[in-house]
Amino acid sequence: MYLTDTMARAVEVLEENRVLAIGLVIDKEHKLLGTVTDGDIRRAIIRHCSMDTPVGQLMNHQPAVATNEDSLETLLHVMAQRFVTRVPLVNDDGVIVGLLGQYSVRTNATIDSSVLLMAGGFGRRLYPLTKNTPKPLLKVAEKPILEAIVEQLSQQGFQKLFLSLHYRAEMIKDHFGDGSDWNVAIQYLEEDVPLGTAGALGLIDSANIEYPLLVINGDLMTRINYGRLLEFHKEQGGAVTLCVREYEHQIPYGVVAVEHGKVNLIDEKPIHKCFVNAGIYVLDEAVVREVDGHQPLAMTDLLSGLVAENEQVNAYPIHEYWLDIGRLSEYKRANKDVEFHSEKT
Repeated sequence: MYLTDTMARAVEVLEENRVLAIGLVIDKEHKLLGTVTDGDIRRAIIRHCSMDTPVGQLMNHQPAVATNEDSLETLLHVMAQRFVTRVPLVNDDGVIVGLLGQYSVRTNATIDSSVLLMAGGFGRRLYPLTKNTPKPLLKVAEKPILEAIVEQLSQQGFQKLFLSLHYRAEMIKDHFGDGSDWNVAIQYLEEDVPLGTAGALGLIDSANIEYPLLVINGDLMTRINYGRLLEFHKEQGGAVTLCVREYEHQIPYGVVAVEHGKVNLIDEKPIHKCFVNAGIYVLDEAVVREVDGHQPLAMTDLLSGLVAENEQVNAYPIHEYWLDIGRLSEYKRANKDVEFHSEKT
């Protein structure tokens, strides 16, 4: 890529090379000027940068680099020291001669972190569909929502899953069993009473968790790469990473700003932008251990408490496809989206 390329082009480059997931910004002589990673894109979105933003405004101007003469041990040390998983290789003139990533030097593509899927809700807003079927087992294009999530996690290298259950728990357990059909190991957490979106954290034997813990609502459809999310969490530091989605709302009237009885601004049907909770979280061990599992707890309350205590809670904006299937209209949209995607492919 060049300095004049846009953030939209950078996203395309990252999607084209999902394994190494890095964009190299060069000049006409192929000298390395900087790099663009998935994390750089997310941080730019947090700043409300548009997809037309030149990559020069969001790239890392001082990336970790190495030469093709460096030993493998040196290269791995550089990656560990800089908390990166890929390093551009340059010659003495700074010209790109190669690119090394951890995937190039390891054969095991599994991800150690455990995953908690929240699948115990009643799905009242989807009634009558959920009268006899728990929401996670409702089918989108002939496949239960939760099964699609489990398949996606398995394909991305996750092996250790926890499922938090309450409403019609036996149906979900009968469907998934021990998880071996999806090449994962599933442990079930059964809530005697509904514990909210975070209370089930206290039901996990902490000794069985590989941290950081990825927590996902069991009614989401998204195409994000969870490995990149974990990488972002480690790069940023902090106790929690919260996935967010940019939401736009247009006020259908002209907004009038009044100060001391005088009009100082008239804005016709303005569009307000904000970030909303996307229902996906990465939690460090200390956060999980704070939840006792004896009383209901909402994830928003847990995170609000951390923010009030000045703990670092990171935001990870999702620009990929994402849909929360909470209402009948969204359930119908999910089926149409899958049908449309299948036709395209």
